[in-house]
Amino acid sequence: ERLLPELLPFICLSERFFKFAVETSAGSLSPRTNWSHLAQFEFALPPLVQQRRLAALLWTVDEVIQESISLHSKTQTLFEASRNSEFESIKTTKRLSEVMVYASDGPFGSKLKTEHYAESGARLIRLQNIGARNFNDTDRAYISSFYFNELRRYEVKSGDVIVAGLGDETHPVGRAVLIPESLGFAINKADCFCLRANKGILSNEYLAYFLNSQNGQRQIIARAQGTTRMRVNVGNLKTVEIPIPSLEKQEQIVNGLQQIESALDQMAQRLSICAEMAKSLLSVVFGA
Repeated sequence: ERLLPELLPFICLSERFFKFAVETSAGSLSPRTNWSHLAQFEFALPPLVQQRRLAALLWTVDEVIQESISLHSKTQTLFEASRNSEFESIKTTKRLSEVMVYASDGPFGSKLKTEHYAESGARLIRLQNIGARNFNDTDRAYISSFYFNELRRYEVKSGDVIVAGLGDETHPVGRAVLIPESLGFAINKADCFCLRANKGILSNEYLAYFLNSQNGQRQIIARAQGTTRMRVNVGNLKTVEIPIPSLEKQEQIVNGLQQIESALDQMAQRLSICAEMAKSLLSVVFGA
């Protein structure tokens, strides 16, 4: 008679409620709260007529979010299926070593230590920059321009393929991304391999998609060592067999996969907007 049941879940999802639960919890490693504390939570409660309108709006937003999540998941499945089928159907193959003009690990040991890091200068590409589909530019590290000149033989250029030589359960070994044009001067750290294909035979974009495919991952894992953390070296990576169609066919495959990825990015953006809308509504009604 005072609180519409349909509105209660959103009260519990509000930022104020979560903050209150954290503040009234006890324990450091595994904090927990209880009902006697949560029962003291106070919030603005509009009349039932307004509650019904608000609940209807919030459930509509939630429905859109759930539909967006489902569509994004189905499109991701389509992307992976398309990528895998494209490479499985090509019979002509070459070893990676036969189609590379450059393949290198980063500087080891004393050549590159934490003390060489700088506030600015040339970018240092690390494992955490190799995302699931794209280059993760949120985690940035640098070396001075002066020291970059000393390590110039390890220079990474825009459009190169960077491959993770180390992986775990959530970050697969052998995952690959392209270096964005906006990165500027950069070198790769150890366990981040830089690959540059012979453009007359193989495009870097096609190579990155293949290494992330089921076929590519299967070959890389077969060449990797380790249990909890799988590791592969450049020598073993060079023995991977790459399906090599014509350059025209490679371009068709890349364009098709890029279109699906673009749709995935648009869906993710829509999902983020809907989630922010729901969060803003909750803040307005129940307080920030």
